[in-house]
Amino acid sequence: MTGIPLLILLGLLALAVPVLTMRYRRGAGPVITIVGAQLAAVALTAALANDYGDFYPKWHDLFGSVHVGMDTPTLSFGGPTGTATPRSGPAKRRDHAPAPSALDPAAASALAQSLHPTNWAKASEWTERGAVVNLPITGDGGGPAQDVLAYLPPQWFAGGAEAAALPMVEVLTGYPGTPHTVIDKLHAPDVLLQDIDAGTAHPMVLVITRPVEPFPRDTECVDVPNGPSTFSYLATALPTAAASILHLHPSALGAMGYSTGGYCALKLAMMRPQEFSAGASMSGYYRALPEANSGNLFGANQVTGREQNDLDWRLTHLPAPSASVMIATSHDERYDDGYAAAQSFLSLVHSPMSATEMVLPHGGHNFGTWTAEFPRLLSWMDQRLQSATSR
Repeated sequence: MTGIPLLILLGLLALAVPVLTMRYRRGAGPVITIVGAQLAAVALTAALANDYGDFYPKWHDLFGSVHVGMDTPTLSFGGPTGTATPRSGPAKRRDHAPAPSALDPAAASALAQSLHPTNWAKASEWTERGAVVNLPITGDGGGPAQDVLAYLPPQWFAGGAEAAALPMVEVLTGYPGTPHTVIDKLHAPDVLLQDIDAGTAHPMVLVITRPVEPFPRDTECVDVPNGPSTFSYLATALPTAAASILHLHPSALGAMGYSTGGYCALKLAMMRPQEFSAGASMSGYYRALPEANSGNLFGANQVTGREQNDLDWRLTHLPAPSASVMIATSHDERYDDGYAAAQSFLSLVHSPMSATEMVLPHGGHNFGTWTAEFPRLLSWMDQRLQSATSR
């Protein structure tokens, strides 16, 4: 569904149909050809957008869905040597301010009610399903409130010390994105709850937001000189504020996301490894990719700014961090967030950093692919957080 041949075919079709309109001028002919011309133009526009974004590389991706059970992914570990087990540096638990006072069950429910819960679950279901709530967190420097959701698992509503120590994971959307897509399309709370109930994952709190701040400026998870400190906001201000609101002292912290959110999750794990125990990316890229509304992201020193936000450059020119990351992609994906870019990044990984790769035979830059990948990434994230918690 991508490439020049399809675009040429649709372009010729878009030109040919109006010509037929001039030929058939009687009866239903004009109406049929005019409708056909409109459909041809829409098809050409959609194909151009799809070719640019690589959303649906193959017809299978558009009309079907990606099933990991059928399209078995390739999983590999380590860096360029392809060792059988991940190389990893020491994972350290977070050591911030003293833990806030733990809530009792009644106080937990009252707090959740005050945070404007969504309709994902009824209040009567919270102790069994958990809840999705809105977090009143302002932007960098006290700017406008950001769109932040949190999934609170049933164990959070039990209150007590164990609830206060639950791990926390930032889930970052693509751009422009909205946190609600993580609930409605990625089905992140449903997947996590199913794994918790099955005993294949431990309870954790998901904090869901965009990787840009202030929205709608596409700040690309960058600390902009004399501008918004988006990276620092996501690395420090957001998890600190979320933990304070929810009365948490997380035992471990992770980040995961798709597209721009995947790039940001890798940055958080690589540039703040003492705080983020793991970072997982689905169709993410490896350097800041400013758009028309990004503005000047790097200040006066453009070269240095681009280099510092280029993960390939950091692995080549700076000491490798003690970070643990996972990359999910497919053989069909192209461009800066595709398969070749992932291989280039992974070839640079070396100790004490560790990397796990997940490769689907087919897939694209879309929720069908990410929905298939997410359960594996969540399982991997759970393992990394538990490893960090036990140290």
